[in-house]
Amino acid sequence: MTRSSEPARDAAEPAASSSAPSTPADLAAARSNSGFPALHRVVVVVSLCWLSLLFWMAATSANPVVLNAVQILRADYVVSADVEGGEVKAILKQWRGERLNAAITLLERNALPDGSYILPLTRSGDGFVVTPITASGKSPTVYPDTDETRTQLVALLEQRQLKN
Repeated sequence: MTRSSEPARDAAEPAASSSAPSTPADLAAARSNSGFPALHRVVVVVSLCWLSLLFWMAATSANPVVLNAVQILRADYVVSADVEGGEVKAILKQWRGERLNAAITLLERNALPDGSYILPLTRSGDGFVVTPITASGKSPTVYPDTDETRTQLVALLEQRQLKN
């Protein structure tokens, strides 16, 4: 009789073992089939949101224009001007220096794309040069004429007036 009861017990064991994995391979298969636990899903979603926010912040605030105070204060003239083909076509506003006539001749023709710029200028002979940042004269810098750069320029010039 023991022989007849053993096959019945053996038949019951595979059914029980299929619901509870017993080997490490069965455990790994069961985990991979169940997907991520809820906590992992939350971590992934929060991480993706955080990365998206960082990318958005980097795209919208990367490389802001900052005026060089030394260059602006060393300049004889500071003007907002329209530049076309490397030449000053119109002075939009004069921020600093003696009153200029309508024509400004830049002696050094920078490869400026067409647009509006804040130009820190120094008189040189019959024309003007962009005021260099350093005494060595390397890399003259001009700035795009935007609301942000105008605000910085006004604050810089007001600060200079308060010191005098």
